[in-house]
Amino acid sequence: SSAIYGLIKVGDEILSAQLHYSRDIKLHTFSEIMASKRKICDEGIVIMDKASLVFSSPIHDVVRAFVEGILSMGFLSIEDSKMIVESVEVPKTPEFAPKMTMHTLSPIIVSTAVDEKNRMKKWYLMPDDPRWYVNLEKNLKQKYRKVYGKDVHGHVRINVIHCKAKLYKIKGTPVRGAHMRFEISADPELIRLGYEAGFGEKCAQGFGCVDVV
Repeated sequence: SSAIYGLIKVGDEILSAQLHYSRDIKLHTFSEIMASKRKICDEGIVIMDKASLVFSSPIHDVVRAFVEGILSMGFLSIEDSKMIVESVEVPKTPEFAPKMTMHTLSPIIVSTAVDEKNRMKKWYLMPDDPRWYVNLEKNLKQKYRKVYGKDVHGHVRINVIHCKAKLYKIKGTPVRGAHMRFEISADPELIRLGYEAGFGEKCAQGFGCVDVV
């Protein structure tokens, strides 16, 4: 996520600072780096061919800053490696309907707070727990309220078709999410927001990015 914020900073330094230091819900997401040929080794992942990254936000200024930043820099820096940017493309926006099928480009994270020895601890949920669906819907509606300044009515119904859990570490802290394929039934504008801002938590750290099947 530091690489993404670095590019946004190049495009718009003031906006980058507002995003970075705000404790409010972040309204952007990005995918994992996708490559057809890659090799996993002890040092990490070696990309052996061209790769792509999806960045998305319902906020035009955020997208503008990211695009201006990556075009200005000409590369994406990840730790000690640099990926040269060959092109930036704007995909065609899907037609959003009351029921759609999606798959993740980065894992979806959903959590809840549990009391453990008089201390509140974050517990990561999977779709086999009913709280996963409740908290995912709550998070999505909070994002909608943040963007549009109003509530959206109706329920969000999700049918998980396939799910694979993944464990990550963010600044040394274990984080559990899941790659999945799922059907979602909801207000089309709410589905659109999930598509643009990401589903679930920690989207600005590279989680919850999806595409339409």
